[in-house]
Formats: sequence, structure tokens, C-alpha cells
Amino acid sequence: MYKRQLVKLGTTVIWQLQLAASAAGNLAYSHSFKVPLKAEVGALVSVTIDGTSVCNANIAGYEI
Repeated sequence: MYKRQLVKLGTTVIWQLQLAASAAGNLAYSHSFKVPLKAEVGALVSVTIDGTSVCNANIAGYEI
């Protein structure tokens, strides 16, 4: 089973990663960007995780 993580700026994917999950769906993953992702003030930024189990995502450490 795979989980695909997408970071979107509006509807445009600006970063993506595919991770393999165990059969039980147990997976913990943390990522820090060496070069920060940037968006214009007021732009919609979102995280989408594709998969069949419960998933959570956080975006933290931003600055405007």
C-alpha cells in the first residue's frame, strides 16, 4: 500500500512524495524542506494525502 503526499499552491502541485505503508497502515513521517516552499500572501496552500486509511498533515514554520 502506498500513500502519496501532495503540497499544492492553489491547484498546482509544488511538491509530492510517495511512501510505502505497512499492511497495518502504520507510518510516521516527518519532512523538513532545505529550501522553503514559497507562496504569495493570501494564496491557498494545502496538503493532500491519498490513501485508504486515516491520515493527518501539518504545515508549520512558515513566515510571511
